Amino acid sequence: MKSEHKCCSRIGPFYSKRICGKTAKFEHEGKHYCGLHHPPAVKDRKAKRDEEWSRQYEARRSQEQAAERIRLDKEFRAASYPELLAHLQNVLNAWDSVCSGKGWEPDHLVQMRDARAALRRMTGSA
Repeated sequence: MKSEHKCCSRIGPFYSKRICGKTAKFEHEGKHYCGLHHPPAVKDRKAKRDEEWSRQYEARRSQEQAAERIRLDKEFRAASYPELLAHLQNVLNAWDSVCSGKGWEPDHLVQMRDARAALRRMTGSA
């Protein structure tokens, strides 16, 4: 006569735990377990699940960081447009002055320098 062991794992919610009772396939530390509740198998499944969740979290986090960088860049550019437009107007006024025959004035050179500096800040070039 063959002695058949049953899984000794307790399952269910906190208030109504019961013993699994499936036919045991494994023995671990003197107790018998089915394939589903065998402690090393449970540990392996949990490690795989945690690894997958971690990978998904990192992917979602990197997407959110990329979106935040894009949003901040757009905000910076939007805040810079009025300054750039003012500098562009100054450069155009200086060019009109040169084209009308008045020549370069010292103030025009300062305006050109400021416009170049603003453009470098906007584009991030040195």
